[in-house]
Amino acid sequence: MRKLTLVFCLWTLTAAAQKPKAVFFEDSVTVGKEVRMAMSYLHSSKSDLVFPDSSFDFSPFRYVSSELFETRTVDGKSLDSVIYTLVTYNLDSVLFVRPYIKNLRTGDMIYADTARVRLKFSITDDNIREPEVKETVNVFLVKKEVNLPKIAYYVLGFLVLVFLISAFFGDWIRKKYRLWKFYRGHQRFLADFKKMSHSPRNLSNNERALKEWKIYLEELEKEPVSTMSTSELGKLYENERLEAALKMFDSAIFGGMVSEEMPSAYRVLQDFAIKRYRQARKRE
Repeated sequence: MRKLTLVFCLWTLTAAAQKPKAVFFEDSVTVGKEVRMAMSYLHSSKSDLVFPDSSFDFSPFRYVSSELFETRTVDGKSLDSVIYTLVTYNLDSVLFVRPYIKNLRTGDMIYADTARVRLKFSITDDNIREPEVKETVNVFLVKKEVNLPKIAYYVLGFLVLVFLISAFFGDWIRKKYRLWKFYRGHQRFLADFKKMSHSPRNLSNNERALKEWKIYLEELEKEPVSTMSTSELGKLYENERLEAALKMFDSAIFGGMVSEEMPSAYRVLQDFAIKRYRQARKRE
């Protein structure tokens, strides 16, 4: 029923005219909002005409869609009409468009009257003179979901990478790690032993130094060095300088007699530990 009423109105508008008629449904339009424009033409039923389509330049409007009505013919006169849905982003106060119809037989362009519409602004002069801050929607924090498939993908990739590294470089990495721990232990022993060697006349200090030296040698040699006596160590290593230095420690610890050569005894034990460390490192 609405379409029939529209066609009747268009027929009335064009009954006395011999050129196309184009009018907007509304007298004002808002930027970004769709607006409808009706276009009709009363012509000879023998005419072969083409109305504007989506390829037509409707500037300052943009084409959105169109609705073509069935041709109605009375007494050799035909009425063709179409409704266009347009949108504009132009900021001119008055917008207008002048579409045309093409006659396929003659190639003539038959222009319609200019269709005008006023632009309706959202901001008024009162808003500019007395600006007010309007309340907005409260911020709503969206909880971020855990992407389990993505996490599983990365975990699986990491495990595969670890497996490949272990398969191809596992032995090399483990050896490097053992040597690093070996080196760290040696450095700790030397730091403590050198610190104790600075007080060669302290009896308790000498006892502690000899004990730590034996424990360190036991770790290097995998032998029960910490339970061996001086004579047993001399037979094990067949080192006269080492045996002499150990006897100096025994005299200081058990006899309370600190020799002037105690600093030299400390150096002998230290040098022997370094030598055995280097030999043990080569075996790793």
